Amino acid sequence: MKRLWRDYLAGSLTRILAALFLIFIVAGTTSLYPLLIQWAYDGFAARSADVIWLAPIAATLVTLVKSAAMYGQAALVNGLMTDLESRLRSELYDHLIEADLAETTRVQTAVHTARFTTDITYVLNAVERFVKNSLRDGLTMLALVGTMFWIDWKLALATLVLAPVAIFPIATIGTRLRKIAGATQARIGDMTAVVQESLGAARVAKTYNLEGWLKARAAGRFDEVRALRVAALNAKARVQPTLEALGGLAVAAVVGFAGWRIVAGEATLGSFTAFISALIFAAQPLNGLGQLHNVLQEGLAALKRLFDTLDTPATIVSAPGAPALAVSSGAIRFEGAGFSYARGAAAVPALADVTLEIPSGATVAFVGPSGAGKSTLFQLMPRLYDLTSGTIHIDGQEIRSVDLVSLRAAIGVVSQDVLLFDDTIAANIALADAAPDPARIAAAAKAAAIHEFIAGLPEGYATRVGERGARLSGGERQRISIARALYKNAPILLLDEATSALDAESEGLVQAALAALSKNRTTLVIAHRLATVLEADLIVVLEDGRVVETGTHTRLLAAGGLYAQLHARQFREVGAPSLAVEHPVGDEG
Repeated sequence: MKRLWRDYLAGSLTRILAALFLIFIVAGTTSLYPLLIQWAYDGFAARSADVIWLAPIAATLVTLVKSAAMYGQAALVNGLMTDLESRLRSELYDHLIEADLAETTRVQTAVHTARFTTDITYVLNAVERFVKNSLRDGLTMLALVGTMFWIDWKLALATLVLAPVAIFPIATIGTRLRKIAGATQARIGDMTAVVQESLGAARVAKTYNLEGWLKARAAGRFDEVRALRVAALNAKARVQPTLEALGGLAVAAVVGFAGWRIVAGEATLGSFTAFISALIFAAQPLNGLGQLHNVLQEGLAALKRLFDTLDTPATIVSAPGAPALAVSSGAIRFEGAGFSYARGAAAVPALADVTLEIPSGATVAFVGPSGAGKSTLFQLMPRLYDLTSGTIHIDGQEIRSVDLVSLRAAIGVVSQDVLLFDDTIAANIALADAAPDPARIAAAAKAAAIHEFIAGLPEGYATRVGERGARLSGGERQRISIARALYKNAPILLLDEATSALDAESEGLVQAALAALSKNRTTLVIAHRLATVLEADLIVVLEDGRVVETGTHTRLLAAGGLYAQLHARQFREVGAPSLAVEHPVGDEG
């Protein structure tokens, strides 16, 4: 909570002080009601004519002042809460966007989503209830206790004897609730992940008749959340009866003690009525204070998870004062490049001692079995991951020594796993260009053999593609992805067999476009087809993260090594001139 105050709330000190001032007014006016009741009751008993018209006026004025103060305080607190909510969400989003890829993929997307929804809601609820319950209700209770002592200090002491009895059970319930809240929010993240995964796999689910299996799997998550929710609700439910019982005991004690004192002539019926009124007015703030501990425990658990996420630093960043990458020719050099994936406490090697010289403007095809390291090599180029050993140079500049933004700006990527944003086709091609050029967009689309299709749509380039491009076919998404790379016009291209999802006619058109695009550019291709390999200036064969062969198609076939084996295997399996080396989605090779 200290950090929340220091980093997020202290800057709004003026508004907070204004809200506190209004809270003091609310507490003060509330404490006046019992005194007004005592004054009116004693005045009526004495048959005072003035009290008959003064009491309603006084009560009305007190009520108006209290109502105005409550509204002003609520408006200020609501403004603070919306500002806090916006800032927490913005900082969390910015952090996750800038975070290392390894960190964002380490946990399920639904867990990150829960930070934006459930956790921030818990934090806001805790802060809001702290202001309302800890400050407003706390000050109101203090004011009412002061009123009780003013009316009858002996009765007040007798009543307050019961207060410490409530502290222990409420504190115990709150501690247990904090543990339950943490477990509940974690299970909700798992549950959301299962739901998202199931809905995203609707086609597969229906094709393989997985409905029953998916329902059973989800039911297990639902039951876990239900059990934790029941435990949390039961813990919260114990607070109200505890406070109710203590309130009843307090009233019983007051009635008995006050009755004895009235009979003895030490108190008046008016003071007794005022004291009981103060107790009744204290019931609501007392209940709020009792519930506060539970809400704070939930908020603290959520706040810890938020800060744990925000405190995880990005390691793949530009070095201080790093110069922009200056691409003159696009020559690439790998020197002893190695990389290992972190799997828990273990490091799993993916690349080892890769040394390559790729000349400027060359087209280099990478082939090899699944898990050989092809995709890993591509992810190291734009520093989605950092090497664990060795170096990569572009035009003599080590990629970790240059500005990260300039490095990624120099690299165009077309992958098999195409991601389109839920935006227009034009926006997906220009992709974050602050001043997109319609002519360039159309030219890129024409080169990618997708312009005629787009032009035939009712809204043309303004057509929205849906979530992840769901309104388009696989081939259409792929061609828009190629148009995106053409529009970017980067000097270095990384192509993961960019034509794999196209029909024969479109493939021919796009192959020609890619050939033109690759001209005078350094192009690295993960090859799955023989046509791609035949056109390459150099073929690099990878196995178990190491370069085992390099050369042209003819030379590698003649050598009779792994490349020749892969080539022969594909001829046997498909009976066609293809090098369709398996490459499943998510393959680290």
